Amino acid sequence: RNDIILGTTNATGNLAINTTYASANTGNVTLGVNAGGSATNVVVGNALVVNTNAGVVADNSQYSSVSVIGNVTINTANGTSTGGNVSLNATSNTAQGGMVTVGGVLNVNAGTAGNVVVSEGSTMNLGVITANAVSFVTSGTGPFDINIGNTITTGAATAVFNNAGAGNITEVGNGY
Repeated sequence: RNDIILGTTNATGNLAINTTYASANTGNVTLGVNAGGSATNVVVGNALVVNTNAGVVADNSQYSSVSVIGNVTINTANGTSTGGNVSLNATSNTAQGGMVTVGGVLNVNAGTAGNVVVSEGSTMNLGVITANAVSFVTSGTGPFDINIGNTITTGAATAVFNNAGAGNITEVGNGY
């Protein structure tokens, strides 16, 4: 199936993952892995770019933490307009130690069929987002803001934004 499961990783610069060579709806990418209940952490010192051909991009939502200092760009609609789901929601399971942190801007193209679910443990900066439906949640002790810096396009017109504590949801206006 040409899937990629990324275990403990400490990339000091950029990290690019590309499974677009795989057949449509395969080439899934999992960030982190539950190795017998032990956490694995993925740390990227600058930008993370993931491209799939309608493959799913997800974190291991039970134990693994994903931390990216720079921008994150995920395109699951490379080679197809339908796209695949994107689920970065380890932060929703903080009781088990998972956490998602993006220091820069999050850009996602999940096409016309892919859904995007992101739960982040810090302020969230959204760039260009294209998906069937989206859910963006900040979790933790906050307050954490959700900043919308560009266009969010949904096919199902379903968009959920929920922030922790006294954080704000703000349209930045000029984009990122």
